[in-house]
Amino acid sequence: MPSGSSQNVPIEDRVDPVGEAAPLPDTHSGFLSDETLETYEAWLDSKFRLPGTSMHFGLDGLIGLIPGIGDLTTTGISTVFVADAIKSGARLSTLLRMVGNIGLDFALGAIPFVGDLFDFAFKSNTKNLRILKEEREHLRERAKRLNENRGSLE
Repeated sequence: MPSGSSQNVPIEDRVDPVGEAAPLPDTHSGFLSDETLETYEAWLDSKFRLPGTSMHFGLDGLIGLIPGIGDLTTTGISTVFVADAIKSGARLSTLLRMVGNIGLDFALGAIPFVGDLFDFAFKSNTKNLRILKEEREHLRERAKRLNENRGSLE
């Protein structure tokens, strides 16, 4: 075998050809719990309701009203979801989707007036929390399958 072969690398440290991340233990998957991330998401995207309507909004929309620094600030806060996804071992495709949501929120949110309306409607943190939870579940299932397969080989 050529040098650099994955033959000597333990199976749990390999990345398969379809871009699977290294397996996750069945316990804690990131540096923040789902409950903490849900709290961040609620405050950023849906904590408040516009009276007389069913429309919800969060600090992302409110802080985004501050010219110049508002969207930059909320973009920085939103990266906590991406950082947690990285810590969880998320696949590159998942990270790109999450970064894309934040980038779109930032780029369109920076446009005066139209961007402010967009900030209230486009819930990038809600989208990213859903993506992160789906990815964590995928990683847990994958770790479980790998652990079962490893057990059957012993």
